[in-house]
Amino acid sequence: MSWDTLLKKTKVQLELLTDIDMHLFMENGLRGRVCMLSKLSKRFAKANNPQCLDYDSTKPNSWIMYLDANNLYGWAMKQLLPVGGFQWANPELDEVLATPDDAPVGYVLEADLDYRSNYTMLIATTRWHQRG
Repeated sequence: MSWDTLLKKTKVQLELLTDIDMHLFMENGLRGRVCMLSKLSKRFAKANNPQCLDYDSTKPNSWIMYLDANNLYGWAMKQLLPVGGFQWANPELDEVLATPDDAPVGYVLEADLDYRSNYTMLIATTRWHQRG
């Protein structure tokens, strides 16, 4: 009922995705759920750095971070959503970064990230699939 009210109130006409690759691309970008990452989802983490009482200089330095954010749902509910005009593009990074948040045209991006293997914290969020 809320969805119907939203569409009626805003008078938005949603464009259907008819390209299966585009549909899968958008679906793979969906995010959500509580996330706890500590050395890639282990339940125990132990910091090892010069500020620790039991610091071991023979082991690599590591830190534990706790990040919290308030009202993420409220913030997300105020953001613009894509409704149509979908097309594949290959823009330059500068063009994407220069696009204002309230621009009539935006981008949905996919990025291949490469960072050193000794990082224990993920730099970008991602959806993990376990292959069986």
